[in-house]
Amino acid sequence: MSRPTEPLISCLMVTRNRRSLAERAVRCFAGQTWERKELVIVDDGDEDYAPMLAPYIAAGVAIRYHRIEPRPDVLLGGLRNLSLD
Repeated sequence: MSRPTEPLISCLMVTRNRRSLAERAVRCFAGQTWERKELVIVDDGDEDYAPMLAPYIAAGVAIRYHRIEPRPDVLLGGLRNLSLD
């Protein structure tokens, strides 16, 4: 059981068209033992990862998935900033 004084750990992931790497990252995140954690995903790729994430979310893994339209003027740094927002 988590204690209210434990900090929330936020992991940020920016991804595009790398499903196998994203699956591995999510699996590794879900396996972490720290209870107060969340995974924030910003995805500007072609494939929707929501179906792959659904079992984790249903199991109570805190995942915030944001799928956005790719924009050539938003580079990696901009995508990372979006994940922080």
